[in-house]
Amino acid sequence: MKRLFSLILAVILVFTFAACGKKDDTSKDGGIDLEYYAELGSIPECEYSLGQDIATLKAELEELYNTEEEAVYNFVQKDDYAEIDSLGFQYYYLNDKESEGVSYIVALDKAFGFNPNTVSVEITDAFKGYDYTEEALNDKNSFFILGVAEGKVIKYKFKKNTVSFVFINDALFATAIYKTGDWE
Repeated sequence: MKRLFSLILAVILVFTFAACGKKDDTSKDGGIDLEYYAELGSIPECEYSLGQDIATLKAELEELYNTEEEAVYNFVQKDDYAEIDSLGFQYYYLNDKESEGVSYIVALDKAFGFNPNTVSVEITDAFKGYDYTEEALNDKNSFFILGVAEGKVIKYKFKKNTVSFVFINDALFATAIYKTGDWE
């Protein structure tokens, strides 16, 4: 009986100590802690984050493109900014701030736990502890999907970064995180 009790106590202690070191990245409601990831400048599903060195990003994506058959990599230089497009993610930086790294990331696939076509109420419910603004979709706040007229953007602004969810016909189309001062 003493051995069984000792074994049960040992198992409880192991799980207790294992849980102590784990960082809680969930919000009070059990969802993703949006503020935590916004301050990190990252999307949980994305390998890269805001501030990523441009030369390193290009080199790694080019290598992936050259070694994997399904990899996508495209670089487009515009007057004010540049776009690096890879499968599922687009990375932007301002030409005059290239040394500061990536300053805008767009996810066209799953982001912050939400798949494309998620309705807006699911996202606002999941992040109900955070203040947000809702705007009509236009070229100013969603330049990466130019040509799409109908829709809305829900933005969550934090100290230095903004997370935005872009909806077309109330279905999630894209998610973005960006350095607020650079892109507004």
